[in-house]
Amino acid sequence: MGNAEKLFSAYAVLKSQTNRKEWYLLMFEQLKTLLIDEMQIDADKITLEAELVNDLGFNSLELAELVIHCEETFEIDVDEEIAKDFVTVSDVVEYLEKLTA
Repeated sequence: MGNAEKLFSAYAVLKSQTNRKEWYLLMFEQLKTLLIDEMQIDADKITLEAELVNDLGFNSLELAELVIHCEETFEIDVDEEIAKDFVTVSDVVEYLEKLTA
């Protein structure tokens, strides 16, 4: 179990004890950990406003890898049509927050 999966397991316990804003911020931290550990993205570049392609340098293959990592880490199925619309880190966080809330 990687760092991202361990954090998600811990966050799952907190889910019932947090409000929506707190859960959103926890999802951001979880995604940030995933981006650092699995995608080797510099932590300083990862903000909610960061664009996956323009700011983080993702190409289409890396976007697909991100979706796979999210599915494995968060134990969800990401709709490919929705994933095509991910532009910013915030877009991914909002989607994860909705699926895991």
